[in-house]
Amino acid sequence: MRQVVVRQTLSAGTTVGVATAAVLLPFGPAIVALFTSDPAVHALAASAWPVVALSQPLSTLAFAYDGLLFGTNDFRFCALLMIFSAVPAMATVWALAPHAGLQGIWAGLAMLMGLRATFAAARVSSGTGPWRALK
Repeated sequence: MRQVVVRQTLSAGTTVGVATAAVLLPFGPAIVALFTSDPAVHALAASAWPVVALSQPLSTLAFAYDGLLFGTNDFRFCALLMIFSAVPAMATVWALAPHAGLQGIWAGLAMLMGLRATFAAARVSSGTGPWRALK
């Protein structure tokens, strides 16, 4: 049963992420136009939009893993996961933002989500903690 829930959750998360990226990528300018008519904001958003759109599958996968971890009350691991993911992501933002601007910030956020998903995948597949009882 555990494998079915994990597989369905991750499949749904990945599907939603890919669909979100597929919508955001081509419709970026139209979405930005809903919020502002400022040409400077449009230009800035256009420069970062590909990173924003393409990072969505990582984000939804990390959120799907959050649901799995929260559902097993693996909160201590979630806290550690966030700490160990946030430190390199913040370093990335600090290193890239002064030169790459908004792209650097979104690259750091993509790194955060990628690390969270990676660490969570390792935990779920390890069979340790609460996952031991769910084999």
